[in-house]
Amino acid sequence: MNRAAMGFVFLAVSLILGALSLAFIEVGCNSLIEDVEYTLECVAENDPQKSSEAFTVTVDKWEAYKPVLNLLLGQGETIEIRADLNKAIFYMNSGDFETSILHLQECKADLNRIISSNEPNITTIF
Repeated sequence: MNRAAMGFVFLAVSLILGALSLAFIEVGCNSLIEDVEYTLECVAENDPQKSSEAFTVTVDKWEAYKPVLNLLLGQGETIEIRADLNKAIFYMNSGDFETSILHLQECKADLNRIISSNEPNITTIF
């Protein structure tokens, strides 16, 4: 195969992998944002049982997405999300629902930052 054909193959594969990774990041983070919002609602109601169940669902989903997100984003980004969730769980178990809500909001903000920092634009392409 000549060089031009190989160049086009590599370019096509790179574009496809980039589009797939962007789609996975957006779908995964948006799904996690929905779970974090539901958890926020449960914690705001000051119901420890319902909050605990919501945290379990959110953490389980996070653990399912984490390996691929580690590969695509790097471990630094994923450690921040898990740290926010751990702090929120700790404060919820301590009975400090307001601080738990603050950490959940920080988690949501970090997920939104991940989505926006991976959107294709001039700064992320070059």
